[in-house]
Amino acid sequence: MYIHYTIYVHAGCTVRVATILAKISLPSPFIACRLKVHVVPSEKTNTSLVFQFRCLDVKNIEGGILGFGKTDPYVEIAKVYNYPDIGTKHVQVVYRSEVIPNHLNPYYEKSAINFEELCDGDQNMPLQLSIWDYSTRKRTMVGALETDTENLLEAVAEGNGDKSRALRFLTMGFRKTHVVGHLVVLEARLIDE
Repeated sequence: MYIHYTIYVHAGCTVRVATILAKISLPSPFIACRLKVHVVPSEKTNTSLVFQFRCLDVKNIEGGILGFGKTDPYVEIAKVYNYPDIGTKHVQVVYRSEVIPNHLNPYYEKSAINFEELCDGDQNMPLQLSIWDYSTRKRTMVGALETDTENLLEAVAEGNGDKSRALRFLTMGFRKTHVVGHLVVLEARLIDE
């Protein structure tokens, strides 16, 4: 089991391991785990990304009773840390939308997230946006896409049904990739608070 934690360090500061351990909750002491810590130079920014999304044509993966159920979608944004030297990557969720029950074309509330939390202050840092089906028993990923903040800012649509700039959620099927929905960026802009 891996636990991933990001620490933002201001210039001239040091971080002690005891400080890191005091801020996180570890699983039971009887479970072996590895702690990955990312130490990132802090930009101490007041900049935030304000955004609003709409999903279109989300694949219905929920059959429900008599086949009348619909997917209960929500969107997650995660920053992607690539480790090319060991051939792996880690995804850290930084935002989760509200669940819209029984809807295949949901609108999500306007949200804002601090730019440093979103992408460590780097517009080109890879982000993974994924769409999930919520259920009380389990959560199922419907599809995902990889982009960056710069691309989100450029992908703002002309209208709420405009697919010309929409990003596509994909899923891997047997031997080929399938489109399982579209992410329409209704608003994306950087603001200083």
